[in-house]
Amino acid sequence: MNQHPLLPWTKVVLGTSAVVQFVFGAAALLSSSLWNSVFMPAPLVLSQPVLLLQFFGWLFLTNCLGAVYALRLNNWIAARMYLAIAGPFVAGSVILTLLAAATPPGIPLILWIYILLALLYTPQVVWVWRKESARNG
Repeated sequence: MNQHPLLPWTKVVLGTSAVVQFVFGAAALLSSSLWNSVFMPAPLVLSQPVLLLQFFGWLFLTNCLGAVYALRLNNWIAARMYLAIAGPFVAGSVILTLLAAATPPGIPLILWIYILLALLYTPQVVWVWRKESARNG
């Protein structure tokens, strides 16, 4: 398998992933009130213990590290592994969020923004996957 450096757009997709994952992770770990008021406001306020929110925060931060690591290695093998996890996760999140939107009490505006961003992100993952796979055999 040829080892070319990542295409610039692949780096943008990975960098965007890292930033988003970091912001979500930091918010979840550092401030449950920020998380509950901005990132997941009513009617989605987490009624579980803070520990559950910390698990989610840690998951986001470790995903951030995965994207940063793939960027640092600058090769398709590492980027592909990260995107094989991130792409389906984002696509599945859209489906779950739409299902939540269809049931009372619905979802807050911020989740519609997440859906929009996910619908912009997911095709980029597919595009990057096709371009990098074609280059790297």
